Amino acid sequence: MDDKKIKKLASDIMLLPNKEVITLTKKMLNEINEELKELENFNLDNVLPIAQINEKPIDLSLIRDDIVDDSFRLSKEAILKNSSHSNNDYVIVKKVV
Repeated sequence: MDDKKIKKLASDIMLLPNKEVITLTKKMLNEINEELKELENFNLDNVLPIAQINEKPIDLSLIRDDIVDDSFRLSKEAILKNSSHSNNDYVIVKKVV
């Protein structure tokens, strides 16, 4: 990964990296890539792929039924009344980045 790509990624999350951070990031990425190369040494010829970590079938009899609890439900009118800014249908909030 080059400096331009690192700066772009940092910019996407609103950071401005200095040269030291860019150098450290490149060093860490190289170390990660070297460690990932070690995975190529494993012989996986007789290993079957799995769809999920636990391939044991789920016993559906152990799953509880969903029960709707309306005791915590708030009405639309109560929410709009409690908000500082709203129109007839929506709560209005400031844009947050």
